[in-house]
Amino acid sequence: MTSADAARILDAATEVDLVRGVDLLLPQAPLPYCWFPLAGLLSAIAMAPAGQETEVAVIGFDGFSDVAILLGADRASQRLLVQIPGPALRVKASVMRDAMDDSPALTALMLAYVQVFMTQVADTALASAQFNVEQRLARWLLMCGDRVGLTGIALTHESMSIMLGVRRAGITVALHRLVALGGIVMERGAVDVIDRTLLLHLAGGSYGGPEAEYQRMIG
Repeated sequence: MTSADAARILDAATEVDLVRGVDLLLPQAPLPYCWFPLAGLLSAIAMAPAGQETEVAVIGFDGFSDVAILLGADRASQRLLVQIPGPALRVKASVMRDAMDDSPALTALMLAYVQVFMTQVADTALASAQFNVEQRLARWLLMCGDRVGLTGIALTHESMSIMLGVRRAGITVALHRLVALGGIVMERGAVDVIDRTLLLHLAGGSYGGPEAEYQRMIG
């Protein structure tokens, strides 16, 4: 981002401390703000009318939400949940649109992230359909680690169940397997990744697509 674009956005931004478990958006809610996490983790969650839900993407300091704002939408299509608390910048959607209208460079950068986000959504669908729970959990922990650090990833079995669309019993079995293999340790509701190489091996082809696209599109 150019210094001029960054200054314009920062001047209009409000720093907010995001609280775990708070919904920033629900499906069909208006889209008044863009959220730029400085730390912590946001989950974009698809919801069915009957209440079933599963995570389709995670957003950390690498990105922002909601990309729909940049594509002309005025209402959310997904739930946006604060998964891990932390500070974030809140910017009015109208400010972002005006800034993009005035800056082709900012528009190109924001749309590059939209491409990365769409890649993550597609890869999440692929992982859900083609990889087992252990592989998907390894992928998810790697993605969380990329965005919030490898230690103290504060997650509950219930939240992981929702994020992966798997029953809690299945999450428990997969977590115990990763602990037994020496990939992670768990204590006080947090997960520490102690062998990232092992998780990369376990995740296999389920991990890495969005991360490679980020490097290609944004650097």
